[in-house]
Amino acid sequence: MGKGGNKFRQEAVAQRVKQRGSFTNAELKKNMQVYLETGKHPAVEEYSRKVQDDKYGVPALPLREPTRQHVYMDLAYNSKPLDRLVFELFDDYAPKAALYVRGRLGPGASRAIRDTDATKLLPGFAVYFGAPKTGVRNDVERCRQLRSTQEGLLLAQRTGDHLAISLTRSLPLDEEYQVAGRVHKGGNAIKLLQKLSSRPPDDRPEGSVRVVACGACDAEGVKEELGVGKGGVQAAGKALEAAAGRQRETVASAVAHGLAAAAKKGTGGGSVAGQKRAAEGGVGGAAAKKGRGMLDAVLGGDSGSGSESSSDDDS
Repeated sequence: MGKGGNKFRQEAVAQRVKQRGSFTNAELKKNMQVYLETGKHPAVEEYSRKVQDDKYGVPALPLREPTRQHVYMDLAYNSKPLDRLVFELFDDYAPKAALYVRGRLGPGASRAIRDTDATKLLPGFAVYFGAPKTGVRNDVERCRQLRSTQEGLLLAQRTGDHLAISLTRSLPLDEEYQVAGRVHKGGNAIKLLQKLSSRPPDDRPEGSVRVVACGACDAEGVKEELGVGKGGVQAAGKALEAAAGRQRETVASAVAHGLAAAAKKGTGGGSVAGQKRAAEGGVGGAAAKKGRGMLDAVLGGDSGSGSESSSDDDS
């Protein structure tokens, strides 16, 4: 090999290593698995996003990350259940918006949208939930990296109580709303919402679009509600009561054994010292009896039963 041959070979190896570093075998396997599950290849999606960014100057939404927080919405159209909507929240980009949405969808919230109807529908644009109040300043930051570039986005109003779901590319929504999440499951429900029409003058949907249930969930749409359901609160209360009872019994047993051992040690033996301790046991015994009475009041039981039985056995 002539002069410079080694240099050429090193540059070639470096170039190959650089290319291989972009797509390792593990990454290729993961991308293929995603493609088989969703029909979308991450590398192609990333390239399409970059092309879109260059064309419109609008940043693309982040890639999917299963470890992000998720929420669900169960909708019903004219009392007919639709597919469950599962949204991936961008809690790493807009944490306050994600927290606000979780609060509105969670149980017991003062402004919860559960068991309420959609208040507004702009066909081919967005559907709105919540009270149409204005002038309310929510603690929702503005993240310009998250834009309404596609359908199925969950948005929080920064100066009101509305939550919105985009039905198409809806960039004008970004003036008042902040993208908080993106639909992960439930595309059929989005398609049905896209076909609905509204009625004047308040732009309410022609039929009833009701939020039957909503809240936190995992990436598969499984609820993460604690103690929810028939008998959930009562069962939790009974479990706590049983645990407290077992704890009381344990403490009472330990104290009773301690008192029994102390009484046996104080009255044992026929020596002069033992007789002296027995003679002095009148005052100490009264104090111990008083202490056991106070313990009974706290534990709700007879803490001296163990010591009395031990004394009876000794006699």
